[in-house]
Amino acid sequence: NSSYNRYHSDHKMSFETAKKLIDFYHAHSIDSEKIAIAFYGGEPLLEFELIKRIVGYANEVFEGKPILYRMTTNATLFTDEAIEFFFDSGNDFFILISLDGPKSIQDKNRKFPNGKGSYDMILKNIQKIYNKNPENLKKLHFNTVIDPQNDYSEIVKILEHPLLKDVNFQFNIIEHNG
Repeated sequence: NSSYNRYHSDHKMSFETAKKLIDFYHAHSIDSEKIAIAFYGGEPLLEFELIKRIVGYANEVFEGKPILYRMTTNATLFTDEAIEFFFDSGNDFFILISLDGPKSIQDKNRKFPNGKGSYDMILKNIQKIYNKNPENLKKLHFNTVIDPQNDYSEIVKILEHPLLKDVNFQFNIIEHNG
């Protein structure tokens, strides 16, 4: 609804705030051998240009220290430019993709605002990532939220997909009793 969108568009992180956070992190991580910076949301790829600026700034500030970047995404917004940035730019990205199962399960709860399910777009983008370089799949991990009301034997069918048979999945169960 419009109040939800207005609230969220007014409360996204600015580059100035991100710079302050990175500067604070730098000042308080002098003894750290490795640095980790995570992007999650909402959907971080809605702010791809901001992510690029933040990564560029962090790389300058932490020059000489390895940085592990993490991002949790629904994987619907992977453009060719984003694929290049996350997989071929030399930045070390660990990407966690939300994927709750095969099409029948994924599309039940993870839909676009127009009501269309996200499964087909996610698999199309995973295929694009694979086509660029099959080794890219090693940087992908998947988070599957299991609703106990779904059939478990149906959920695990996602592991049979040729693109997904050798990638890492983590499973989380929703508890309906609170």
